[in-house]
Amino acid sequence: MEQTTIHWTHDHIHMRCRDVEKTARFYAEMFGGQVFERPGGGALPITEVGVAGLKLFLSPAPAESAPGPECGHSRLGVWQLSFGVEDLDAAMTELKGKGAAFPKEAVVLASGARAAFFEGPDGVEIELIQRPSKSARPISHSSSGRQPERRHR
Repeated sequence: MEQTTIHWTHDHIHMRCRDVEKTARFYAEMFGGQVFERPGGGALPITEVGVAGLKLFLSPAPAESAPGPECGHSRLGVWQLSFGVEDLDAAMTELKGKGAAFPKEAVVLASGARAAFFEGPDGVEIELIQRPSKSARPISHSSSGRQPERRHR
C-alpha cells in the first residue's frame, strides 16, 4: 500500500458560550479580531471570530436546565487558548489597558518560554506565550514499539 503524506492545517476551534455576542466582542477587542456571522447550516447558530490566524466558532451553550451534554458534547468552551507573542511584557501591558487582569506574574516554563495567563469569558484560560528563538525538534514515531527518536536539524 502506498503511503501518502497528509498536509494538516488548522480549520477552527468551536466554543460554546453563555453569551455569544459578549464573547465575540471580547476576542475581537482584546486581540484585534473580526466578527463574522455564519449563515445557517444546522440547528446550532454559529458566530465566527477571526483572530491571530484562527477561526473561533462561537455558539450558545445549552440552557442550564438541559439534562446533560447532548451527544457527549460539553456544555461550555475549551479549557485554554494560547496566543504566541514576540514581546510578552508589551502584550500584557496592552491587554491590561483593555481590562485583562493577570492574577500572577509571567512564568518561565521548562522549555525556556515565558508565559502569562488571564481569564476570558466562560472561564476559558488565555495564555500568552513568548517562545525562545530555538524551535522544538520533531519527534520521529516508530511503529516498532521502540522509543521515539529525536530528529536533528
